[in-house]
Amino acid sequence: MKITLFRAFPDMYRKSMEVYYGHLLQDLRPLLSSEDEITGFIPKHVVLKPKLFRYWSQYINYPLAAYFAQGNINHIIDHSYGHLLHSLNSSKTIVTFHDANGLNYSDTTARGSQTILYALKGVNTYNFSGLLKAAFIICDSESSRRDLLQYINYSSDKTAVVPLGVDESFFQDQNSGDIKQFGLQPGRHILHVGHTHSYKNIPALFRVLSILNHSFKMNLKLLKVGEVFSPEQENLARTLGIWESVVQLGALDDKLMPAIYRSADVLLFPSLNEGFGFPVLEAMASGLPVVASNRGALPEVLGDAGILVAPDDYEAMAKSVVAIFNNPSLRSDLSKSGTKRASLFTWEKTARKTLEIYNRLYAQNKNCSRDKVGESGYPKL
Repeated sequence: MKITLFRAFPDMYRKSMEVYYGHLLQDLRPLLSSEDEITGFIPKHVVLKPKLFRYWSQYINYPLAAYFAQGNINHIIDHSYGHLLHSLNSSKTIVTFHDANGLNYSDTTARGSQTILYALKGVNTYNFSGLLKAAFIICDSESSRRDLLQYINYSSDKTAVVPLGVDESFFQDQNSGDIKQFGLQPGRHILHVGHTHSYKNIPALFRVLSILNHSFKMNLKLLKVGEVFSPEQENLARTLGIWESVVQLGALDDKLMPAIYRSADVLLFPSLNEGFGFPVLEAMASGLPVVASNRGALPEVLGDAGILVAPDDYEAMAKSVVAIFNNPSLRSDLSKSGTKRASLFTWEKTARKTLEIYNRLYAQNKNCSRDKVGESGYPKL
């Protein structure tokens, strides 16, 4: 069986796709037989900027190149590349659907002109028409599976939930975090990890920080890892009088991420929707208490190992953070239960469940081929 993983383009907004691809490749290999082969594929000469060149790379060049890279099993690891199914053998192709974020183009906080937004609508129509052809669709969570079935008319029998995993490095050296290694002074820090698109609910992040520092006199710093805030978001933080408490660290090397989680005091994650939520899982593995939104897949990932709050209930979020700081017993319990729960999410489990789907589809295709061929070796009529 030859397996081809079709990768997503390197993109700071979809960095989790590289993590997913890397672990699939790494953790599937030991599970394969000597007759099996797995490779990753991405076209040569990918151009990401300007947008016109990126569209050419993604929607014209990639499908053409993908046609010649097919295996016995094709796995498109990011549903945003569902259009590749128009070039691939759909009966041998699986897609992973991660989330439904970015589908609401009436969102006035989206960056870009109206022309770009209309273009994106067309792109999603193209992607979804490809998804309908998939032989099977893997979803990260029950939440993302519900979203998939809401947005496209696809058979639920051809879907499965395969949760993602967390790298073992996040469990190591639980007490080794030191904020000084990031050039910061000792103090109390809340952390946010990820990009700043509208569904990340950045205004809630700022409003909660404002309540903590102004009403509760906490004097907290917000550490931001990932995409820097937009001018509009910065303006809101300045209006709320908390911009001086914001520290933007930008994109950090993956090797530094365990240390940044262990250097903070609380992860604050108020997203309006998540298909999974890597930062929540990574924080739990690192022993960092989590206060998160109760939307999307976050309750599935966090369970009772953190505090879940409605994403628009800023007072409740602020009080949850205060409780963690003021109650050492609560903090210790959340840290221990978070680490224990995170240990349930392993990449080996992800790989094994994914391989089961590959094998099932491969067997179906082999049986289908036999059914269509007579004893003479010629196709049946």
